[in-house]
Amino acid sequence: GDAGALEAFCVLWVSPLPLVARELMGAVVELAVST
Repeated sequence: GDAGALEAFCVLWVSPLPLVARELMGAVVELAVST
């Protein structure tokens, strides 16, 4: 299922990512939600 992907996403989100990477993640999420 999507449990693994969701867990990985949460780990990446809470980790100290650069601002650019976090913005890119946000863009991907927006695209997925708007679909």
